[in-house]
Amino acid sequence: MKVKLSPDFKVWMVWEASQLADRMAATQSQSSRGPNDDESDEGRGGDTSQLRNLIQITQKESEVPVLRNYIEYQTARDATRNFWEPVYEDVIKALEEIAEKCESEATGDEVERRRFALQSFFEYMVRRYVFQTKIGDRATQGARGGGGGLS
Repeated sequence: MKVKLSPDFKVWMVWEASQLADRMAATQSQSSRGPNDDESDEGRGGDTSQLRNLIQITQKESEVPVLRNYIEYQTARDATRNFWEPVYEDVIKALEEIAEKCESEATGDEVERRRFALQSFFEYMVRRYVFQTKIGDRATQGARGGGGGLS
């Protein structure tokens, strides 16, 4: 069965995922900038694995309490605390809202709809996070007159 989500729901998920990813990227930019930090697991490049892991988890699991458990565990770990701590509560709130919206839009298999919505949400978040950590800094610098603009 092909799952369809309403356009309004998709727009909301993209917006919510983008807001969270922007905060994650800003936090990582402030806390993990070092001379050799470009792609290390503890630096900005390796943090996408935290979000990609959630995409993989949602392929098999769509229950919010299970995802909350995973995110809280990652928040408590020394290696991933800086990534999750500033946003984990808001990510969990977004997951709860997604589950509620899937239930209210229920046509067909609610579990499959929720799974698809959660996977999409984390995919949107990965895309935005990658943009912000790779291009966002340069775009912000350019907007501040940091170079390369038209005169």
